[in-house]
Amino acid sequence: MRFSFKKRTGVINKQNQPNSAGFLLPVVIFLGIGIGTVSVVALQSVANNSTTLNTQYYDSAAREAAQAGIASAAQCIKSNDRSWSADTDPATTLRPDTGCDGNAVGGRSAYVVDPADNLPYVSYYEVGNLQAPSSNTVVVTSTGTVKVKGPSGTYVSTTTSTVRTFAKSSTTPTGYVSKNVTGVSTGPSTACAVAEGWVYCWGSNANKMVGAGKNFANDRALLPTKVADNGATTTALPGSPNPCGGFLQPGCVTNPTPAQPKSALTNADGSRKYVMKVSVGSTHVCVMAKDSQSANDNTANAYCWGDNASGQLGTRNTTDTMTPVAVDTAPYVPAEVSTGQCGGWFQRACNPAAPASALNGKNIKDISAGSGFTCALTTDGHVSCWGANDSGQLGTGDSSTYNYPVAVNEDPYVPAEVSTGQCGGWFQRPCNPAVPASALNGKSVKALGRVKAARTMCVIETDDKHACWGENWSGQAGDGTKSGNTTSTTDCSGGNSSTPPDSSFPITSAADELRPVEVQTTLKFDSITTFGGSDWGYTIAKTSSSSTNPNRVFYWGGTTDVSSKTRRACGSTGGSSGPGVNKYEWTGTRTYTGQTTPTGPLFNDSSAGSLNGATLSLISGNAINGLFCAQTTTNVSYCTTNGGRAADGQTGNGTVVSCSTNWLGVETCTPSIPSGPQPVKLTGALAGQLPITDIDTGSSGYTCAVAANAVYCWGVNSSGQAGVNNTTDQFEPARQYLDPPSDLGVQSSASGTTVWSDPVNF
Repeated sequence: MRFSFKKRTGVINKQNQPNSAGFLLPVVIFLGIGIGTVSVVALQSVANNSTTLNTQYYDSAAREAAQAGIASAAQCIKSNDRSWSADTDPATTLRPDTGCDGNAVGGRSAYVVDPADNLPYVSYYEVGNLQAPSSNTVVVTSTGTVKVKGPSGTYVSTTTSTVRTFAKSSTTPTGYVSKNVTGVSTGPSTACAVAEGWVYCWGSNANKMVGAGKNFANDRALLPTKVADNGATTTALPGSPNPCGGFLQPGCVTNPTPAQPKSALTNADGSRKYVMKVSVGSTHVCVMAKDSQSANDNTANAYCWGDNASGQLGTRNTTDTMTPVAVDTAPYVPAEVSTGQCGGWFQRACNPAAPASALNGKNIKDISAGSGFTCALTTDGHVSCWGANDSGQLGTGDSSTYNYPVAVNEDPYVPAEVSTGQCGGWFQRPCNPAVPASALNGKSVKALGRVKAARTMCVIETDDKHACWGENWSGQAGDGTKSGNTTSTTDCSGGNSSTPPDSSFPITSAADELRPVEVQTTLKFDSITTFGGSDWGYTIAKTSSSSTNPNRVFYWGGTTDVSSKTRRACGSTGGSSGPGVNKYEWTGTRTYTGQTTPTGPLFNDSSAGSLNGATLSLISGNAINGLFCAQTTTNVSYCTTNGGRAADGQTGNGTVVSCSTNWLGVETCTPSIPSGPQPVKLTGALAGQLPITDIDTGSSGYTCAVAANAVYCWGVNSSGQAGVNNTTDQFEPARQYLDPPSDLGVQSSASGTTVWSDPVNF
């Protein structure tokens, strides 16, 4: 605003002027004082008006910033994303530079009026947690802040304004919908899903695989439960109520929970990390997560929980945990030098050197939890593993167990050792033979395979070739080799057993591959899963759309059994027990049968029914001798048990079966279950939800799939692995239980749009 002052003029009547010069001076002085006083008063009035106008201006700017916060919150709520308010930390706010989760987004300004605008002030807003006074109303409070610059450019004053409004749905919420699920993984009886940057688990809590930081009644979680996100050590919990009401009755478990350490999936400031993928192993679970949703995807690290008997959590110890722990990424630590604290008389031993974690200074892009071991793919295309290694499943070139990440072998070809006086001569060791190059030498990996109770690991390379390592007695590694038949003899400690178990004749490890070998095929696979059992081992893979035989299923591996068992009395042969009565030993031949290179395609004749010749977009399960499910490229799904049990909903075809067993142990089921692939029922809970975007089959006979960003499960449910708040087998796909106290559901209205009221300002 501009102010102007105009000079006032007039004519003086000389006749009235005093003739005395002495009288004129006081008059001039008096008039000067009067004019000065008027000028000061006028200037003070102008200054006051200017201050008032400035105050009003900055109040208005603060209110405009607050209104911008309301608009931002409205956009988040209308897109059904209120995650900044769902954060347990009340300090998490929605700001100009954040996404709807309250985490900063790169490239966004933190201001409404930015310093770069070169105005005498900056402004920004903060929207705190939402309030819900009724089932269909959400109250939003936004505070706008203005900081005024002084002459030196520093901020000398602050003005704030608060705006409150509410969003009201035109219909009353009638139920709950799922948070947006992006992936699912199943273990034997435990399943987990990733939704909106967090992980939720359900089913068996044996080995603490649910990861919630607490125990459950009967050691199972019947509905989706968030993995622990406690930002500090928790206090001990008394446990779940006794579910059957009687004191110490069979099956009643209260399971008190001891105090738990801070969840490693919580940042130092109390915010959650952002989970990108989950992998459920046989007895443990691992995830890859970055610090926030806005963080670069190439900054993820590994976190695990559950059983750690073989070091599969990667923490340099074997301590089990029911809350997430960080996989070790420590650098090399030199051996401790004695400085009077160790190594002397009556002192502890000095700590030896600690090798560096193979994940030191690296980040991961894929993770796969197996049977007592875990592997991670780092952003540089290399693979690291940790845990059990009895069959070479870590790919290190040896069979030693490691409880911290070690690099999978990538060594080049090593020629045979030539005798130079160190080997090959009299009284010298034999010379080392040539060692072929690792299949990963000079290669880069783009994806890890899944592992289901197996000791074999496979990967997909960037050149569309494939490598495997680990157990290989029936060709599971796919390199064209397997074990030859073996003959072994039991000792005489077996008494007079008429038929010794096959385990008396152990499976040989002679063909195990201790480091990566190349799968012998020209096919290109986009998914690989290894399966293991007591007497079988298979690898199942699906070809990519760019491969020959595109979108079909291939396999390698096989079975083993013992035949030609012969019993003889120890006493007549002078066995280890000497002469004796009813002492016997056995001789038997273990036979290994299997395909040592990719074989197929499967489902390629009339016995495959509707899957005969079908091209598939997704597969999961054992396509040879277990539950297998697949979605065709036309979005129709089928499941088959390959001749195994199908009476408990395993195929998801909607047929409810009732079975009973008579006194002879013969089971009769009504109605009888058709053999071969069965169509998954798509007219129930899955109606209108296709296509399925992720699918995984658990070894206990159940399947979970992601469709329309929600989870649907079917099959065996004895441990709550379907996540539907009961233990009743599911004969068709059932949507996850989402009402409270499920942690996977959010409230939703049946129809209508969100209507905003006029802001109520104060």
